[in-house]
Order: sequence, then structure tokens, then C-alpha cells
Amino acid sequence: MLTVCAPMFAQNEVGQQTEQEEQNVQETRVSASEQIQSVLKNYQDSLSSTIYKFRTGSDADAFNTRMNPYGYKMFVPYTFYKSPVTQQMSLNSDSGNEKYSQVMAFANKHLLNTYMHFPDNFATTENELKDVKVNMGEVKKRNIKVSKLIDSDASSDVGKDNALVKKPNFWKYTGNVALQFTQSYISGNWYQGGTSSNSMLSNFKATAVYDDQQRISFDNALELKLGFIQQEGDTIHKYKTNSDQFRLTSKLGYKTAEKSDWYYTLQLEAYSQFCSGYKTNDLKRYSSFLSPGKLAFSLGIDYKKTGKKGEVSVLLSPATYNFTCVTDSLVDETSYGLKEGNKILHDFGYKVQVTYKYEFCKQISMEGRFYVFSNYHKLEGELEHTFNFQVGKWLSTKLYFYPRFDDNRTRVDGYNYWQMKEMLSFGLNYTL
Repeated sequence: MLTVCAPMFAQNEVGQQTEQEEQNVQETRVSASEQIQSVLKNYQDSLSSTIYKFRTGSDADAFNTRMNPYGYKMFVPYTFYKSPVTQQMSLNSDSGNEKYSQVMAFANKHLLNTYMHFPDNFATTENELKDVKVNMGEVKKRNIKVSKLIDSDASSDVGKDNALVKKPNFWKYTGNVALQFTQSYISGNWYQGGTSSNSMLSNFKATAVYDDQQRISFDNALELKLGFIQQEGDTIHKYKTNSDQFRLTSKLGYKTAEKSDWYYTLQLEAYSQFCSGYKTNDLKRYSSFLSPGKLAFSLGIDYKKTGKKGEVSVLLSPATYNFTCVTDSLVDETSYGLKEGNKILHDFGYKVQVTYKYEFCKQISMEGRFYVFSNYHKLEGELEHTFNFQVGKWLSTKLYFYPRFDDNRTRVDGYNYWQMKEMLSFGLNYTL
């Protein structure tokens, strides 16, 4: 609604006005009121005519019995547009679109008339609207009735609008929890012999990946594994671990080029276990928490590729610092490459690490890690590979095998430097 207040004249010091002054004030008020009423009537008549044509479909060439989008400027918040002035100054009245030319000319004509008489109501220009950039990011959808968005008492001053701008979330989180069991019972008189056993294996893996879609990536992964086995043939240990792992990996990368898959990379990897490790009917402690404990800093280049079915990362690090410690005095430090009596080992060398994940179908997937480190004298290599067979939403079967080569350890009689670990389990599995 347009409102114009006529100037108010104060009374003189003695509170008196001449008849001539009163008559001039009255004439001014009448003139302003008539002008306002004339503008409002013309504007209302124009809107009524337009609405009538929209509803009845008359003048089909211009309105085509549907709401014409070219008349939107008359119904949105007050804005200075270029087209009304361009149309007024142009010698060619053809708008380039015969079907909608009448609607555009109609809207531009009345907008120009409003610009001339009420310029103070327009606080925004067409160029300012074009410069507004709104990034919605991850905006949660909400169901809101349109009636709640309309304020009947809202002011006609709509020059200032609020736009929802939300910063995109560059973090992506994943998680997987598994609890699996195996059980076997063999009676004492079983003709083939054997030992009954019960085992439990728990897995937890969480990742937090930052990718700004430009140059920087920051990958973090926490892997926890803990399993126990109970055997009737073991008279010393009621139960012992058959899987024990704590590993934290953080990798910071910076793209070599804007559209490249190669990153300059700095990686930190920490590795240890939770419990003490024993063998069947053996009191010797072979490992424990931080015995060994490993910490590796790697500087190099990383190739990363992600597709619909999987992802792969290949890290090549010619400069790697490897820190190893054995803090438990009951654990033999020479089994982990340390000299007798030493608790800490510093190694410098090169490192190659490949991590991969692939989904054959919704029920079958695999993931793994290949790792090689050498100090140019000895070599340590590992391959961890897991097949996951999903059965429904909550159940799965996992096949895990873990071959490794380490000529940095003391060689056991009857064996070479190759070691092997394999597990097949069935149980609960949930992906976060």
C-alpha cells in the first residue's frame, strides 16, 4: 500500500494563521490526495485487467490462458530494472517475442511510472540481485505451510531481504562394527581326536575424511580388533587373544595440480595392541601394550582415485622415519629388531603403502592394505585383506587373511621369514 503524508505546517508563535494560509494548506492537501488516488486507481486497474486476462484466457496471444512469467516484476519486492528504461528510450518497440511482448510492455510501462513518482521505495537494483550468490550446501528440508510464511501485518518496506547461506560440509564420516563368533565341540572319545574351542572376534573401524573439492584432503582412520579364544587343551591359560590390533592413521594431502589425482602427502601411523599375547601351554609373554609400539612419519606423494564401486590410494614415500619401542621387560626386544637391552629403535628408509576398497555387489565387498618398509638393509612387508559377505542387514561372514614378511625378527627354527594368519568368522555386522 502506498502512503504519502502531506507536509504539516506548525502554527506561528501566537498560534494564529491567516485565512489565506489555511486555504493554501487545504488546496495542497487536496492536490496531493487527488494525485495519489489517481496513481493508485491506475495501478489497481492495471492489476485487475491483468488478473482478469490470466483467469479468463482472453487475449490468448499475450497470455495464452496461463500465468505469464514476464509479468513477475510487478509482484516482487521493489527493484530498479533496466528493461522499463530501455523500452522507453528504444526506437524499436518489438521485444523479440511476439507471444509475450504485450505483457512485457505492460509491466515495463507501469514500473516506469512508479519509478518516476515514488523513487524512494526502490532500494535494490537489478545488478545487485545478479551479484548475490547463494550456496545452499546441505540444507535440511522442512515442511512448512505457506500460510505460516505470510505475515498479514508485514510492512511494505521490503528493500532488505534475508537469504539463507550455509557453508558446505567437507567432512565425511563412516563407521563399521562387527562382533563374530566361532564354536566347536569335540568329545573326548572322538575317533579323529581334536580339541573343543570357543572364539570371539570384534572389529571396529571409523573414518573421518576432509576434502574441500579443490586442493586439500585430510584422511583419518581408526582400526580396532580384539579377539579371544578358549581351548580345552590349554591348561595354563583360560583364554588368550587370537587377534589384537590398534592402529591410527592420519594423512594430510595437497594436490599437485587442480585436476590431478596426485597429492603431496604427510602421513602419521601409530600401531600397537591392547592385551598380552601368549601361545598354547606357554608362560612366555610374546607381546603386550606398546610392546611393540610403532610410530611412522612418511613424506611423499600419494595417488588417490575414487569411483562408484570403490577407491584406491597408493602412497610412495622415499623419506620415512620409523620409531619402534618395547616397554615391557617380559617381552623379548630382539624379536622386533632391537638389540638386547635396548627399548627404542630408530629407522629411516622408504615406504610403499596401498589401501583399497571395492564393492562387487551390495552383498559382497573387499578391502585391504599392502605395506612395505625398508631401511635399505632389511625388509618388512604386510598384506591385510578382508572379504565381507553380507547376509541381510545385520549378519555377515568375514574371511580375513594376513601374510607378512619380516627379516628384521629373529628367525624361528623350522620356519622362514614368512608368517601367515587367517580367520573365517560369522556374526553381527553393522555399518554406520
